[in-house]
Amino acid sequence: MKIKLGQEQEPQKTKIVLSTSGSKELPRSLPKAQTREGVREVCEITTILGPSSLRRKNQHWWQLRKEYNLAEFRVRLLVGAGLKFEILDKDGICVKAQKDVPVSWEPVVPRTMPEEVSSEMYPWKQGW
Repeated sequence: MKIKLGQEQEPQKTKIVLSTSGSKELPRSLPKAQTREGVREVCEITTILGPSSLRRKNQHWWQLRKEYNLAEFRVRLLVGAGLKFEILDKDGICVKAQKDVPVSWEPVVPRTMPEEVSSEMYPWKQGW
């Protein structure tokens, strides 16, 4: 996440979204994700990151772009009765823990196998 200079102590928002797309079709940015079907916002976490998680970018005189801070953090998901998200700083220390997000779990329907296996079902097993 990019943070402008002077805004290091302001709360930063991290949006957690849910997508039904496969892992290879996931969008790379949030604006692209919001235009797709099957993408839904789960929660938003607001936190202030410490100076150990911020790295100054474009600070040298030969770099032509604007100077900014790059925030390095991870989001950890804890699954229980609900979903709980934690933001970990660069050193792995929990900076912010979100309250449980309630989830309605659906039961898994087991696939039933046929009682009798015939040679029409599995023609390659005829010699067994």
